[in-house]
This record gives sequence, structure tokens and C-alpha cells, in this order.
Amino acid sequence: MALSVITGLIVLGILLILVEIFFTPGFIIGLVGSAIVVVGLVNTYSEYGYGTGNITLIGVLVFLGTVIAVSYTHLTLPTIYSV
Repeated sequence: MALSVITGLIVLGILLILVEIFFTPGFIIGLVGSAIVVVGLVNTYSEYGYGTGNITLIGVLVFLGTVIAVSYTHLTLPTIYSV
């Protein structure tokens, strides 16, 4: 698989996970997004080796954690402190 396809899979999976968390209550979209991210990471490991796979895994985890933390605090803090 080309690097652009792997990157597209990972970005699509992250977007689906974020849609699941912030817009749609349910389980299916987040599960599909997680599966797509895993497929992208497995292809990264198989095509480019452990070094690039580990860097990609760490990057995905840091990016997803940061986006969720920042989005969650921006979406919930005004409602908590507006009492």
C-alpha cells in the first residue's frame, strides 16, 4: 500500500472516532473508525517496518489524545462554569 493510502486510512479512522465521540451517540461508527486506524497501523508496520510503525502509532495516540482533550475541555467548560 502506498503511504498516501495508509495516511488516508488513519485520518479517516480518526475522523470517524471523533464523530462518534462528539456527534453521534452509539457504538458502530467509533468501532469502524478504530478498525480503520488499526488497519492503517498494521499496514504501516508491514510495509515500512517497526521504526516507522512505532512513530506512526505514537503520533496517532498523541494526536487523538490531544484532540479529544482539547475538544472536550472547550465543549464542557463553558457549561460547567456558567451556573
